[in-house]
This record gives sequence, C-alpha cells and structure tokens, in this order.
Amino acid sequence: MTHAPHIQQPRHPRHRETVRRALGGTIEFRHFTGFDQLFAPHAHDYPVIGLVREGHRIMECNRTRYRLGPGQLLALNAGDAHRCVQEGATPLVYDSLALFDFHDCRPHR
Repeated sequence: MTHAPHIQQPRHPRHRETVRRALGGTIEFRHFTGFDQLFAPHAHDYPVIGLVREGHRIMECNRTRYRLGPGQLLALNAGDAHRCVQEGATPLVYDSLALFDFHDCRPHR
C-alpha cells in the first residue's frame, strides 16, 4: 500500500520520500521532504497519523476544509475521504504513520 497513486506530478526537484516498516509490516513510517504537489481525492483502508514539519497545506477531509501548518498533527480514520493542496511557496516536510492490519481499526463508514 502506497500513497504514490494519489500524488499528482510534477514533483519538486528536492522531493525525497523515505519509507520504513516495522512489526512485520503492520506499521509504516514515511518521511516526505520538498513535497509540493497535490494529493487527489482518495481514502485509505487503514488509519494514518501525520505531522507537518514545514510548509502549509489546505486539506479537505469528509467535506470539511482544514489549514495545516508546522507542528500540527492530523489523524485519519480508515475510510476518511481526503485530498490536499499546497499553500504558499514552502514545500511540505511531513511525517506519516500508517497502521496496517490492526483489527480494532476498521474503516469508518
């Protein structure tokens, strides 16, 4: 499971993405640097927790808009429909933690 199908091109020249998995692949940590493209509307079938380190984004989740900036955390339930666009000139630096195969975290309907 990756975020790549939801990312619209082109990528910022300094774009970097690292991925690490733990606990047999049930937890995935991603670090994005130099990220300025949009996320098309999508949902995940697993919960995601994110931390914005730099940059600003406008995120729409379940038809509500949020402005995200440095130091803010976000939490997405499995099934939350969301999308995100760049705001301002500073590319996003962002960490995310995805929780796969946690039976207590079923998709939100």
